[in-house]
Amino acid sequence: MQEAEFQGKHLIFFTGPSPQYKANAAVLVGIFQVMLLQRSPEKACNLLHTMEPFLPFRDPSRGPSCFDLTVYDCVRGIAKAKEVGFLDWHLPECTFNLAEYEHYEQVENGDLNWIVPGKLLAFSGPSASPYMIGTYTTHTPEDYHKYFTHKGITAVVRLNNKLYDGARFSSAGFNMHELFFSDGSCPSENILQTFLQVAETEKGALAVHCKAGLGRTGVLICAYMIKHYGFTAEEAMGYIRICRPGSVIGPQQNYLIAKAKQLAAEGRAVREATRAACAEEARRARAASLAEKSGQQQRISISATCISSQPVAPPAPVSASPDRPAAAPSKQQSARLARMSSGGTKDMSLDGGCASEDSCGPSPSSHGTSSTATSGRISNFLRGRAASLRVTTGRPTPPAVCRTRSLLAAASAAASKSGSTTPTRRKAAEAAASPTDLTQLKGVQKGVARMLAPNGQPRKLPAAVLAAGNQEALRHFTEEEEVGAADTRQGWTISSATRSRLNSQNST
Repeated sequence: MQEAEFQGKHLIFFTGPSPQYKANAAVLVGIFQVMLLQRSPEKACNLLHTMEPFLPFRDPSRGPSCFDLTVYDCVRGIAKAKEVGFLDWHLPECTFNLAEYEHYEQVENGDLNWIVPGKLLAFSGPSASPYMIGTYTTHTPEDYHKYFTHKGITAVVRLNNKLYDGARFSSAGFNMHELFFSDGSCPSENILQTFLQVAETEKGALAVHCKAGLGRTGVLICAYMIKHYGFTAEEAMGYIRICRPGSVIGPQQNYLIAKAKQLAAEGRAVREATRAACAEEARRARAASLAEKSGQQQRISISATCISSQPVAPPAPVSASPDRPAAAPSKQQSARLARMSSGGTKDMSLDGGCASEDSCGPSPSSHGTSSTATSGRISNFLRGRAASLRVTTGRPTPPAVCRTRSLLAAASAAASKSGSTTPTRRKAAEAAASPTDLTQLKGVQKGVARMLAPNGQPRKLPAAVLAAGNQEALRHFTEEEEVGAADTRQGWTISSATRSRLNSQNST
């Protein structure tokens, strides 16, 4: 056919009128249509009806035939083998080697044939020692070692009597399985299931033999194809007899017909279980992927938490300015810096803000404390807040803030030195700060102009206090007392007496 196609000529295929010749010719024409013309087996068989009658095929046993295999069974068997990938003659990258097939099928070269490529090989049984049969010499187990290893065969299944020592295969690294049953008979259920299990669990290919490698070998290989590849019994026998003529003998043909339904059901169950296992494996893979992504996000979150929970290093010392030379930290400041380095405090400032949460806000019994303590908290907070702003923003502290900080520190020191908490002495201590210095706070950043509220938390100074520029207004503002009406414009609660004093000062 290739030669005729190369020369651009038509090929005429003819045969004699004998039914057996016509049957052989019909099988060849049907296979040509299925494999090379890509026709369905039904269409190929319909075109063969005009050539009937065909003599059916039978097994090589003597006596009347107990089962007839038709031309159409053979064509459908080849079509099924093509469908499941046993044959690739129709592909440009065909792997079928005709010269290799014709060489090894010869008795003198091994008498072996691949039925399920890469999985099941059928061959005649080796002998214990070589001897002459006609013009050829029989083969021993050692004669097959090289070929079996090269083709990936890992196990040998013997179905006949022990004519050689099985250790001659097992010592070479091949697994040896003994499944004997009588020649020409059908396997028991135990032997059938054992063979299927061996074929299913063996990682490599199996080399199966009986006496001639035809009857017992063929019936078990056909059973495997019916279960795992969906062949019908007729298709399996049609295909194997083309690959290895004479396979499946006598009652073994009817055995396959009877067992086909059971084997097909077992095969469907295996395929469904395999699909379920693959789906479960894919589900687990997706779950593992999601868990890994979640774990990565969690690790990132934990890392961020660990970073945020690490002890804060003490800020760099404040550089000296023209208005305020740098001074060495006091003992109290040094202790506070040490606590900040160890992560055990929550200091708010460098120059004397709240050293801890307990010392920032007054307790319920702290109302009515002396003005000296109040002034000290205010001055400490303003100094610390100004220093914090200078460190974090990188801008120099305004001169007005420096002067105000110094004045407030002096007032706090004077009040502490007096040791009195009376309004008269408190007023005298606060008078050390002039109204002009307080007025200069009006242009300072919002964070600097903050003081402590009655609950101990920092608050923003009202614009009225800054605009008044009067220490008296500041004293009334910081005094911890119960106040009245609320000034919603400023967000503060100021007593009516304080409001009237502020209004009178503003009008003046």
